[in-house]
Amino acid sequence: MSAIIYLAFCVLVALFASRRGRSPILWGLFSLLLSPLLAAISIAIMKDLTAAQQMERNSLETDRLKERVAVSEAEIRSRMDHMEHRIDRIAYQKDPSCLPEKGERMVSAKNENTEYCHECGEKTPIGAEFCPHCGAKLHKEAD
Repeated sequence: MSAIIYLAFCVLVALFASRRGRSPILWGLFSLLLSPLLAAISIAIMKDLTAAQQMERNSLETDRLKERVAVSEAEIRSRMDHMEHRIDRIAYQKDPSCLPEKGERMVSAKNENTEYCHECGEKTPIGAEFCPHCGAKLHKEAD
């Protein structure tokens, strides 16, 4: 009967250790080998790790959210650039004198590695001969 009570106290120490952010298995074994009373006192004296673990989890979650927001902002910025260009193209269609000459390139101010097709208005890599979206010739041929 005393062995069952002793084991029950060891299990209680393991549960107490778990609630304080400690390993229940190690503290259960420690209490089994030495004394449940000494193990319980040791755990009570030690710092509660649950708050520190929660803060660490919150910090990791905050970092993940910041990364997601940064990616979302970049995607939104890219979409907004595209939409602004499309709006400009619609405005240019109303007043063709604003359009650059065929073959003349419109370089994106925000990204110097791309230009816009004079036919469809989509972004194309600088130096491309044909638009990958509509197939229009991008540059004037030298006479």
